[in-house]
Amino acid sequence: MTRATHQDYVEYLDSPEWWAQRRRALTRADDQCEQCGLHDDSLDVHHRSYLRLGHELPEVLEVLWGACHANAHAPRNRALLMRELLGQARLFDRWDDPSPVIRKLAA
Repeated sequence: MTRATHQDYVEYLDSPEWWAQRRRALTRADDQCEQCGLHDDSLDVHHRSYLRLGHELPEVLEVLWGACHANAHAPRNRALLMRELLGQARLFDRWDDPSPVIRKLAA
């Protein structure tokens, strides 16, 4: 599997494939936030993982209201933060070697 770049991600979010995935996630969640239950026209579909970008499994997509989505990107514990950073590192190819980030978080 090759790493996606930020540009790949941006282009994917504008693709018919993503909009179909997004619509399926919203339908599955009954057009409400899966964290707080809010029904709103501005719901986001959050990737819990970026590892299968473009081939997401339904369980990695979470429908969230803006504030809940922001909270999902600000994890409260190190394990979630590490998992999110590693997912972003793989997606955006930010680091050739994520080991220094892991060591820093584990300290």
